[in-house]
Amino acid sequence: MVGIGYIRGSWNHHGDIVKNDEKEIQNGQSMELQSLELMGIFLGLFGFIVAASAFIPDTWVGRIADLVVGGALMATGIWSFLKGRTHRKH
Repeated sequence: MVGIGYIRGSWNHHGDIVKNDEKEIQNGQSMELQSLELMGIFLGLFGFIVAASAFIPDTWVGRIADLVVGGALMATGIWSFLKGRTHRKH
């Protein structure tokens, strides 16, 4: 025979599981945003290095290609960094 205490206990336990799942989801989202922030830093710095290397090629085509690719990488890096940063809770 199942008593009322068992039913209440299992009901409360189910509520704890739901709360733990919500915490795990929030922790996963937080880690994802931190990863996005770090990826943004990496891409931004890499883009700066590629754009700065525009002074190395002798041809204008090489310089323009380095500037365009470096600018695209920096823009992507800045966007990733800001997206990861704006959703962070203080």
